[in-house]
Amino acid sequence: MKAQTQPREPTGFARKAAKTLTVDEVWKDYIEQRRPFWGDLHYRDHVDKANVGGLPTWCAEQPAYADLLPAKYPAKTKKAREALGKPGTKTDNLHKSQLAAWFAAVRQIGNPVISA
Repeated sequence: MKAQTQPREPTGFARKAAKTLTVDEVWKDYIEQRRPFWGDLHYRDHVDKANVGGLPTWCAEQPAYADLLPAKYPAKTKKAREALGKPGTKTDNLHKSQLAAWFAAVRQIGNPVISA
């Protein structure tokens, strides 16, 4: 009589491979869960561009994904901060009140391609 073999529980590398998710799978879950909090344009931008900038932070807050991330997020290490500088508030953007003057100045540029 042959001994029946039962499937073994995956261990080590096999266990990690079984938990592997693609960014696309996690991104779709992220969009689905955040959709009620977003307007149509914000939602469309996320679907069209798949900007994953905030995805690691969101994943760390989700029980299903938190254990799949490294203990310390690499982009927030001291080495990264030293190499890239501290994140700060953008100051090089135009405010609504400045748009009219900006467009007027651009239209005065002699190059027709730039002033178009």
